[in-house]
Amino acid sequence: MAYKDNPDMFAAQLQRCGYATDPSYAKKLVSIMKTWNLYHYDT
Repeated sequence: MAYKDNPDMFAAQLQRCGYATDPSYAKKLVSIMKTWNLYHYDT
């Protein structure tokens, strides 16, 4: 889990490795994390 401390990169790598078929998966996931301020749960 090379990007466990970087949620945005983690989302991008999930998409890159084929986890999601939606080409906008990472962008949508990051948008949700930003909209709902979910980053504070990572601490």
